[in-house]
Amino acid sequence: MEEMAKKMADMPEDKRRAMMKEKMEMFASMQETQRKESMRQMMNTMMTLPIDKMKILMKTRISLLAELPEEKREALMMTHISLQQEMPKEKVEMEKQIVMEAIAVLPDEHKKIMEAAIKKHKDAHA
Repeated sequence: MEEMAKKMADMPEDKRRAMMKEKMEMFASMQETQRKESMRQMMNTMMTLPIDKMKILMKTRISLLAELPEEKREALMMTHISLQQEMPKEKVEMEKQIVMEAIAVLPDEHKKIMEAAIKKHKDAHA
């Protein structure tokens, strides 16, 4: 799985986006238990990648999240947040930093969507 993730990070952006969008749509359509296990594997794999490859994939993921319908974005974000509880704190902080970097370079419309989604989740967990 790690090798596949590295290859995905090296793909041309359009191919990487298409492949990741397909995976994200698949995750969003799963039952919560299955989605959680699949996303856990994906998150664990991401954390083994060199930082430059991880950033490429995470920035693509954030961009795609902004494009998804709210229901799917919510399902994926809620599962992701619940899985962060299992991660070492330093990994969560590193991930948050990369997410903020990714959001900063989104088109304004997508930036607003993601900022609102993150605020909603922060408020819900405050």
